[in-house]
Amino acid sequence: ALLDIYNGLGWSYFKTHKLILSLSNFSIAIGADSGFTDASVGYSIAAFEQNEYDQAIRAFNTIARIDSALFNLKGTDEYVFSHDVSVTSRKVRKIIALCYYYSGMFMESYYQLKNFLDPFTNVVPTSKDFCNELLTALEKI
Repeated sequence: ALLDIYNGLGWSYFKTHKLILSLSNFSIAIGADSGFTDASVGYSIAAFEQNEYDQAIRAFNTIARIDSALFNLKGTDEYVFSHDVSVTSRKVRKIIALCYYYSGMFMESYYQLKNFLDPFTNVVPTSKDFCNELLTALEKI
């Protein structure tokens, strides 16, 4: 199908670090079918790599709303993109947590860490080094 072509181009351009072209192709696929989760996942990852954190967060929130590919929102590795097995729901959760962090939304980032990535984290929001501890914890995942 035509949407699969745009999705495939988005992933191909992403792999070759042509992020603007990647985002453009993912946008076409998503524009034609807002429930196309694989394209939304690709868009969120490409937007993160392009330092477009707000766009990545919006794409992720779309994924969370539609959940059409059974994207496991618990942050486990149950969702795996069929054309790139390194893309799992856990990886996307980490990227979103980092997007929140880099956007200065530290409590949103912490929420992702505590509720989906590492429920037993030692990071404490009231700590004077909270931001540094949060980033360190996210980088270790």
